[in-house]
Amino acid sequence: DVTNNRATIYHYNGTNWSVQRNIDGVQLFSVFALNAANVWSAGTDFNNLRGTIYRYNGTNWTEQANTGASDITFYGITALDSLNVWAAGHDNTNNRGTIYFYDGANWTEQANTGTSDIQFNGIMALNTTNIWATGYDTTNTRGTIYHFDGTDWTEQANTAHRAIVFRGIFAITGATYGWAVGEDNDNVCGTIWDMVLLTTTASTAVAGASDKSTKCFIATAAY
Repeated sequence: DVTNNRATIYHYNGTNWSVQRNIDGVQLFSVFALNAANVWSAGTDFNNLRGTIYRYNGTNWTEQANTGASDITFYGITALDSLNVWAAGHDNTNNRGTIYFYDGANWTEQANTGTSDIQFNGIMALNTTNIWATGYDTTNTRGTIYHFDGTDWTEQANTAHRAIVFRGIFAITGATYGWAVGEDNDNVCGTIWDMVLLTTTASTAVAGASDKSTKCFIATAAY
């Protein structure tokens, strides 16, 4: 809710959407539901300049954790169960990507991108040894996809010199089927990438954009 500087959470009951909770001074960018009594949302507490994570227990939304003095913005969250939850985003203080993990008791940073200024925008877990995160590599001006194998987070693929900003990712069977979506800033269009081949499978040009939009379908990169 930009007008009132607060996060707004809507709920759909099968017929209507209605406001379930307003949270002042907070921006929430992602939500993930395991079931009706176990829902997670992540974002930033801009009043206190820190990352924040909220959880819904079927009755109330409460802050589950925050990053204290660390100026972090979480853009994505995913969970397998109440003992395995991941939040991904950007460490604004150190200009790097960061991924936090919840083990049922504590939130701790599981990985960061060191000196590479990466903003993770989406994350999805299939199991504890197969997790994907996607976003934008500001240092190298390209889209990037990271994978967790249960031990390490490593860059799985990138769009080379293409200024693709990935906003979300979805996978269904490990490294076999998956999609990343975002925008192509080089060609002024939306784009959908096949995670396996890392080739553009569909694009939508922005209305009224320059003729660069005609190039949207030729973006490819090696996997």
